[in-house]
Amino acid sequence: MKHIISISALAVLMALLFSCDQEQDDLVTADVATGGLLEVMTPVISHVKGERPTYSVEYLVYQGEVKTTKVDIYKQFSNAEGVTDKQLMKSVNIDNQSMGQIITTEFTYDDLAADVPGLPANDADLVVGDKFILSYKTTTSEGNSHWNVPTTEVGVSSPFAGIYQVIASDYWRIGVQSGGADWTDQTRVVKSVDPTTLQHVGWGPWVPEQWPGDPIYLYLQSEDESNITVLKEWDGEALRGPGDIPITCAEDASAFTNVPCDGSNVMVFKEDGKHTITITYGYEVTGSGYREFYEVLEKIVE
Repeated sequence: MKHIISISALAVLMALLFSCDQEQDDLVTADVATGGLLEVMTPVISHVKGERPTYSVEYLVYQGEVKTTKVDIYKQFSNAEGVTDKQLMKSVNIDNQSMGQIITTEFTYDDLAADVPGLPANDADLVVGDKFILSYKTTTSEGNSHWNVPTTEVGVSSPFAGIYQVIASDYWRIGVQSGGADWTDQTRVVKSVDPTTLQHVGWGPWVPEQWPGDPIYLYLQSEDESNITVLKEWDGEALRGPGDIPITCAEDASAFTNVPCDGSNVMVFKEDGKHTITITYGYEVTGSGYREFYEVLEKIVE
Protein backbone atom coordinates (compact mmCIF):
# COMPACT_ATOMS: atom_id res chain seq x y z
CA MET A 1 0.00 0.00 0.00
CA LYS A 2 1.30 3.37 -1.00
CA HIS A 3 0.42 6.77 0.41
CA ILE A 4 1.75 9.89 -1.26
CA ILE A 5 1.75 13.14 0.72
CA SER A 6 2.34 16.62 -0.67
CA ILE A 7 2.01 20.08 0.84
CA SER A 8 0.81 23.09 -1.15
CA ALA A 9 0.69 26.79 -0.40
CA LEU A 10 -3.02 26.73 -1.23
CA ALA A 11 -3.61 24.00 1.31
CA VAL A 12 -1.81 25.99 3.97
CA LEU A 13 -3.88 29.07 3.17
CA MET A 14 -7.12 27.10 3.28
CA ALA A 15 -6.14 25.56 6.58
CA LEU A 16 -5.51 29.00 8.04
CA LEU A 17 -8.89 30.18 6.81
CA PHE A 18 -10.51 27.12 8.35
CA SER A 19 -8.91 27.77 11.73
CA CYS A 20 -10.39 31.29 11.67
CA ASP A 21 -13.87 30.36 10.37
CA GLN A 22 -15.82 28.01 12.57
CA GLU A 23 -18.66 27.74 10.03
CA GLN A 24 -16.53 26.33 7.22
CA ASP A 25 -16.43 22.81 8.61
CA ASP A 26 -20.22 22.67 8.50
CA LEU A 27 -20.06 23.02 4.74
CA VAL A 28 -17.90 19.96 4.33
CA THR A 29 -18.70 17.65 7.21
CA ALA A 30 -21.83 17.29 9.28
CA ASP A 31 -20.47 16.65 12.75
CA VAL A 32 -16.89 17.84 13.06
CA ALA A 33 -16.63 20.52 15.71
CA THR A 34 -12.85 20.56 15.99
CA GLY A 35 -10.34 18.69 13.83
CA GLY A 36 -10.93 15.80 11.49
CA LEU A 37 -11.89 17.86 8.43
CA LEU A 38 -11.22 16.42 4.97
CA GLU A 39 -11.87 17.67 1.46
CA VAL A 40 -12.32 14.68 -0.85
CA MET A 41 -10.78 15.55 -4.20
CA THR A 42 -11.75 12.35 -6.03
CA PRO A 43 -15.55 12.23 -6.14
CA VAL A 44 -15.90 9.52 -8.77
CA ILE A 45 -13.87 6.63 -10.20
CA SER A 46 -14.90 4.33 -13.04
CA HIS A 47 -14.43 0.58 -12.80
CA VAL A 48 -14.62 -1.06 -16.22
CA LYS A 49 -15.46 -4.74 -15.92
CA GLY A 50 -12.48 -7.02 -16.50
CA GLU A 51 -9.87 -4.31 -15.97
CA ARG A 52 -7.53 -4.42 -12.97
CA PRO A 53 -5.74 -1.08 -12.64
CA THR A 54 -4.56 0.44 -9.40
CA TYR A 55 -7.03 3.11 -8.35
CA SER A 56 -6.33 6.09 -6.12
CA VAL A 57 -8.24 8.67 -4.11
CA GLU A 58 -6.95 12.10 -3.11
CA TYR A 59 -8.10 14.05 -0.10
CA LEU A 60 -6.92 17.25 1.53
CA VAL A 61 -6.43 16.98 5.29
CA TYR A 62 -7.01 20.28 7.08
CA GLN A 63 -4.99 20.63 10.27
CA GLY A 64 -5.64 23.08 13.06
CA GLU A 65 -4.85 23.10 16.75
CA VAL A 66 -6.48 19.67 16.99
CA LYS A 67 -4.68 17.32 14.61
CA THR A 68 -6.04 14.59 12.38
CA THR A 69 -3.92 11.53 13.15
CA LYS A 70 -5.63 8.83 11.09
CA VAL A 71 -8.00 8.41 8.15
CA ASP A 72 -10.02 5.20 7.83
CA ILE A 73 -11.61 4.52 4.44
CA TYR A 74 -14.74 2.39 4.54
CA LYS A 75 -16.47 0.68 1.62
CA GLN A 76 -20.06 -0.25 0.80
CA PHE A 77 -21.49 -2.00 -2.25
CA SER A 78 -24.69 -0.67 -3.78
CA ASN A 79 -26.88 -2.23 -6.44
CA ALA A 80 -30.57 -2.60 -7.28
CA GLU A 81 -31.03 -4.87 -4.24
CA GLY A 82 -29.72 -2.38 -1.70
CA VAL A 83 -26.57 -1.18 0.07
CA THR A 84 -24.24 -3.27 2.24
CA ASP A 85 -22.98 -2.19 5.65
CA LYS A 86 -19.78 -0.19 5.90
CA GLN A 87 -16.56 -2.25 6.06
CA LEU A 88 -13.08 -0.94 6.72
CA MET A 89 -10.94 -1.04 3.57
CA LYS A 90 -7.84 1.05 4.35
CA SER A 91 -6.32 2.84 7.36
CA VAL A 92 -3.90 5.69 6.81
CA ASN A 93 -1.82 7.08 9.69
CA ILE A 94 -1.13 10.81 9.33
CA ASP A 95 2.42 11.09 10.63
CA ASN A 96 3.22 14.44 9.02
CA GLN A 97 0.66 16.75 10.65
CA SER A 98 1.50 19.94 8.80
CA MET A 99 -1.26 22.47 8.35
CA GLY A 100 -2.54 21.23 5.01
CA GLN A 101 -1.62 18.18 2.97
CA ILE A 102 -2.97 16.24 0.04
CA ILE A 103 -2.85 12.50 0.56
CA THR A 104 -3.17 9.89 -2.18
CA THR A 105 -4.26 6.40 -1.15
CA GLU A 106 -4.08 3.58 -3.67
CA PHE A 107 -6.23 0.45 -3.83
CA THR A 108 -7.33 -2.27 -6.23
CA TYR A 109 -10.58 -3.93 -7.23
CA ASP A 110 -9.61 -6.84 -4.99
CA ASP A 111 -9.50 -4.43 -2.04
CA LEU A 112 -13.00 -3.24 -2.92
CA ALA A 113 -14.41 -6.74 -3.39
CA ALA A 114 -12.83 -8.53 -0.40
CA ASP A 115 -15.42 -9.92 2.05
CA VAL A 116 -18.34 -7.94 0.59
CA PRO A 117 -21.52 -10.00 1.09
CA GLY A 118 -23.61 -10.70 -2.00
CA LEU A 119 -20.97 -9.53 -4.45
CA PRO A 120 -20.72 -11.72 -7.59
CA ALA A 121 -17.58 -13.84 -7.66
CA ASN A 122 -16.71 -12.47 -11.10
CA ASP A 123 -17.00 -8.76 -11.84
CA ALA A 124 -18.27 -9.69 -15.31
CA ASP A 125 -21.59 -10.36 -13.55
CA LEU A 126 -21.82 -6.78 -12.26
CA VAL A 127 -24.01 -4.39 -14.21
CA VAL A 128 -23.53 -0.76 -15.12
CA GLY A 129 -25.01 1.26 -12.28
CA ASP A 130 -23.63 -0.98 -9.52
CA LYS A 131 -21.13 0.92 -7.40
CA PHE A 132 -18.90 0.95 -4.35
CA ILE A 133 -19.19 3.91 -1.98
CA LEU A 134 -16.10 5.01 -0.05
CA SER A 135 -16.61 6.94 3.18
CA TYR A 136 -13.96 8.71 5.23
CA LYS A 137 -13.68 8.55 9.01
CA THR A 138 -11.03 10.58 10.80
CA THR A 139 -9.44 10.22 14.22
CA THR A 140 -8.03 13.28 15.97
CA SER A 141 -5.26 13.89 18.47
CA GLU A 142 -7.96 14.18 21.14
CA GLY A 143 -9.10 10.64 20.39
CA ASN A 144 -12.38 11.67 18.75
CA SER A 145 -13.67 10.10 15.53
CA HIS A 146 -15.71 11.88 12.87
CA TRP A 147 -17.43 10.85 9.63
CA ASN A 148 -16.89 13.30 6.78
CA VAL A 149 -19.83 14.00 4.47
CA PRO A 150 -18.07 13.82 1.05
CA THR A 151 -17.69 10.34 -0.41
CA THR A 152 -16.12 8.68 -3.44
CA GLU A 153 -18.20 6.55 -5.80
CA VAL A 154 -16.44 3.75 -7.67
CA GLY A 155 -19.02 2.98 -10.33
CA VAL A 156 -19.25 -0.05 -12.57
CA SER A 157 -19.16 1.87 -15.76
CA SER A 158 -18.96 2.19 -19.44
CA PRO A 159 -15.39 2.91 -20.55
CA PHE A 160 -16.70 6.37 -21.39
CA ALA A 161 -17.46 7.21 -17.76
CA GLY A 162 -14.86 9.25 -15.91
CA ILE A 163 -13.47 12.77 -15.61
CA TYR A 164 -13.07 14.74 -18.84
CA GLN A 165 -11.35 17.91 -19.89
CA VAL A 166 -13.20 20.29 -22.20
CA ILE A 167 -10.98 20.74 -25.27
CA ALA A 168 -13.37 22.75 -27.47
CA SER A 169 -16.50 24.77 -26.70
CA ASP A 170 -18.93 27.32 -28.08
CA TYR A 171 -22.06 29.09 -26.82
CA TRP A 172 -24.43 31.34 -28.76
CA ARG A 173 -27.16 33.34 -27.07
CA ILE A 174 -30.02 34.52 -29.29
CA GLY A 175 -27.79 34.53 -32.38
CA VAL A 176 -24.82 36.26 -30.74
CA GLN A 177 -21.71 34.45 -29.54
CA SER A 178 -21.55 34.72 -25.76
CA GLY A 179 -18.60 36.05 -23.83
CA GLY A 180 -18.78 32.76 -21.96
CA ALA A 181 -18.29 30.68 -25.12
CA ASP A 182 -14.87 29.40 -24.09
CA TRP A 183 -14.85 27.01 -21.14
CA THR A 184 -11.99 24.88 -22.42
CA ASP A 185 -9.75 23.40 -19.72
CA GLN A 186 -12.69 23.02 -17.34
CA THR A 187 -13.36 19.46 -16.23
CA ARG A 188 -16.63 17.55 -16.34
CA VAL A 189 -17.69 14.37 -14.53
CA VAL A 190 -19.40 11.79 -16.74
CA LYS A 191 -21.15 8.94 -14.89
CA SER A 192 -22.71 5.69 -16.06
CA VAL A 193 -26.38 5.54 -15.13
CA ASP A 194 -27.36 2.32 -16.89
CA PRO A 195 -25.87 0.16 -19.69
CA THR A 196 -26.73 2.74 -22.38
CA THR A 197 -26.93 6.08 -20.55
CA LEU A 198 -24.34 8.55 -19.25
CA GLN A 199 -24.90 11.57 -17.04
CA HIS A 200 -22.81 14.64 -17.93
CA VAL A 201 -22.55 16.95 -14.90
CA GLY A 202 -22.53 20.58 -15.99
CA TRP A 203 -24.15 22.66 -18.72
CA GLY A 204 -22.06 24.82 -20.99
CA PRO A 205 -19.69 26.90 -18.84
CA TRP A 206 -21.72 26.26 -15.69
CA VAL A 207 -21.62 23.68 -12.91
CA PRO A 208 -24.66 22.81 -10.72
CA GLU A 209 -23.57 25.02 -7.81
CA GLN A 210 -23.97 28.08 -10.03
CA TRP A 211 -27.65 27.39 -10.73
CA PRO A 212 -29.17 25.86 -7.57
CA GLY A 213 -32.49 24.20 -8.30
CA ASP A 214 -31.98 23.94 -12.07
CA PRO A 215 -31.00 20.71 -13.87
CA ILE A 216 -27.44 21.66 -14.79
CA TYR A 217 -26.65 18.28 -16.29
CA LEU A 218 -27.28 16.23 -19.42
CA TYR A 219 -28.21 12.62 -20.05
CA LEU A 220 -26.55 11.08 -23.08
CA GLN A 221 -27.85 7.81 -24.52
CA SER A 222 -25.94 5.53 -26.87
CA GLU A 223 -26.94 2.04 -27.96
CA ASP A 224 -23.70 1.44 -29.88
CA GLU A 225 -21.07 3.48 -27.93
CA SER A 226 -20.70 5.61 -31.04
CA ASN A 227 -23.77 7.75 -31.77
CA ILE A 228 -25.29 9.85 -28.99
CA THR A 229 -28.83 10.99 -28.38
CA VAL A 230 -29.03 13.97 -26.03
CA LEU A 231 -32.17 13.29 -23.98
CA LYS A 232 -34.78 15.93 -23.29
CA GLU A 233 -36.10 14.24 -20.17
CA TRP A 234 -34.90 11.87 -17.48
CA ASP A 235 -36.98 10.36 -14.71
CA GLY A 236 -39.80 12.77 -15.40
CA GLU A 237 -37.62 15.90 -15.31
CA ALA A 238 -37.13 18.17 -18.34
CA LEU A 239 -33.39 18.54 -18.99
CA ARG A 240 -33.61 22.25 -19.75
CA GLY A 241 -30.48 23.64 -18.10
CA PRO A 242 -31.21 27.13 -16.75
CA GLY A 243 -33.81 27.71 -19.49
CA ASP A 244 -37.45 26.79 -20.07
CA ILE A 245 -37.47 24.19 -22.87
CA PRO A 246 -34.66 21.78 -23.90
CA ILE A 247 -33.65 21.63 -27.57
CA THR A 248 -31.68 18.84 -29.27
CA CYS A 249 -30.31 18.10 -32.71
CA ALA A 250 -32.51 15.03 -32.99
CA GLU A 251 -35.75 16.98 -32.61
CA ASP A 252 -34.91 20.66 -33.12
CA ALA A 253 -32.08 20.75 -35.68
CA SER A 254 -33.35 24.02 -37.22
CA ALA A 255 -32.77 25.78 -33.87
CA PHE A 256 -29.01 25.25 -34.15
CA THR A 257 -27.84 27.85 -36.66
CA ASN A 258 -24.48 28.72 -35.07
CA VAL A 259 -23.14 25.44 -33.67
CA PRO A 260 -23.00 22.16 -35.64
CA CYS A 261 -25.30 19.19 -35.47
CA ASP A 262 -23.53 17.47 -38.38
CA GLY A 263 -20.55 15.52 -37.06
CA SER A 264 -21.60 16.12 -33.46
CA ASN A 265 -23.27 13.90 -30.85
CA VAL A 266 -20.71 11.13 -31.18
CA MET A 267 -18.36 9.28 -28.86
CA VAL A 268 -15.02 7.89 -30.03
CA PHE A 269 -13.18 5.06 -28.26
CA LYS A 270 -9.38 5.50 -28.16
CA GLU A 271 -6.91 2.73 -27.39
CA ASP A 272 -4.94 5.03 -25.06
CA GLY A 273 -8.08 5.61 -22.98
CA LYS A 274 -8.42 9.26 -24.02
CA HIS A 275 -11.93 8.75 -25.36
CA THR A 276 -13.77 11.77 -26.74
CA ILE A 277 -17.37 12.90 -26.49
CA THR A 278 -18.72 15.59 -28.83
CA ILE A 279 -22.17 17.03 -28.10
CA THR A 280 -24.49 19.78 -29.29
CA TYR A 281 -27.40 20.79 -27.08
CA GLY A 282 -29.35 23.79 -25.92
CA TYR A 283 -32.45 25.36 -24.44
CA GLU A 284 -35.11 27.92 -25.29
CA VAL A 285 -36.19 30.78 -23.06
CA THR A 286 -39.86 31.53 -23.64
CA GLY A 287 -40.31 34.87 -25.36
CA SER A 288 -36.56 35.32 -25.80
CA GLY A 289 -34.96 32.70 -28.02
CA TYR A 290 -32.47 29.86 -28.30
CA ARG A 291 -29.21 29.20 -26.47
CA GLU A 292 -26.91 26.88 -28.41
CA PHE A 293 -24.01 24.92 -26.92
CA TYR A 294 -21.24 22.83 -28.44
CA GLU A 295 -18.64 20.88 -26.49
CA VAL A 296 -15.83 18.44 -27.12
CA LEU A 297 -14.50 16.49 -24.13
CA GLU A 298 -11.45 14.27 -23.78
CA LYS A 299 -11.21 11.72 -20.99
CA ILE A 300 -8.40 12.36 -18.52
CA VAL A 301 -6.11 9.36 -18.12
CA GLU A 302 -3.91 9.27 -15.03
